[in-house]
Amino acid sequence: QGVVIYYTERGSSIVYRADTGLTPTITVNPVAEYDTITNLDHNWQTITLNNNYINPVVIVSDPTLIGKASATVRLQNVTENSFQLRIQETNDQDDIHAAEKVSYMVVEAGDYQLADGTRISAGLEQSKLLSSAGFTSVEYDNLLNNPTVLTQVQTYNGADWVTTRTKNITNAGFSLTMQEEEALNGGGHATESIGWLAIEKGIGNDGDTLLQGGLTNRSYTHDPATINFEQAFDATPIVLAKLGSSYGLDPANIRLGAITNSGFEARVYEDKSLDSEMNHTTEEIAFLAIGNN
Repeated sequence: QGVVIYYTERGSSIVYRADTGLTPTITVNPVAEYDTITNLDHNWQTITLNNNYINPVVIVSDPTLIGKASATVRLQNVTENSFQLRIQETNDQDDIHAAEKVSYMVVEAGDYQLADGTRISAGLEQSKLLSSAGFTSVEYDNLLNNPTVLTQVQTYNGADWVTTRTKNITNAGFSLTMQEEEALNGGGHATESIGWLAIEKGIGNDGDTLLQGGLTNRSYTHDPATINFEQAFDATPIVLAKLGSSYGLDPANIRLGAITNSGFEARVYEDKSLDSEMNHTTEEIAFLAIGNN
């Protein structure tokens, strides 16, 4: 009753919005793009996007393991049509890092449904919380069936090394926090904008694009191990992978190995700011693989 539907042409996609003051409707044909960067090091790189966005959410995979120092990907200057990123080492390192391979996906914040019915939700959360102080709860606007979640710090308000951690991924939401390197994680961090992307697990099909979202069981540690896709792709896909749990308290992220059409290699990688010990308990890994049909 009294619902007004707006149709906005944006690129090749039609975006639907309902001004009801209630739960947002689901949009079809998400405005999104993805790519791989093969030479990301400690220097800022600018990525120019193909689409224009209103509230862009940028998710970047944790990096490969060419440089052995503990490292994460940091973003800054996320605009309607570009963003900057670089590899950041922990403060105990020299912050000069070898070129790594990373993949990214950019999507307009909102709720979407692919051609086959697979649903995606993306949003932004403002937080300064570190894991030493706890987790904050994030809720989706619409319930998702058995989703996996990827998160990424979007801003560079705090210059210290920082990564995100998630846990308790459910149909309604998840728990989110940040971690600085172990030597600093008991302190504080500036407020950052954190992007999140939730997609229903399994195989999704949006015409010429195949997606596989997954959350592994709790069996991955500091030792490299292979994660197999539910179904092999025709060619090597783009892979976005992050930690999907927080059983180990020490700050950590994922470092990627070889990617094939049937799976990818990953390990949990702690920082060494307090000691050289990098053994980590078993964790779950969240991932999204994107390929052509």
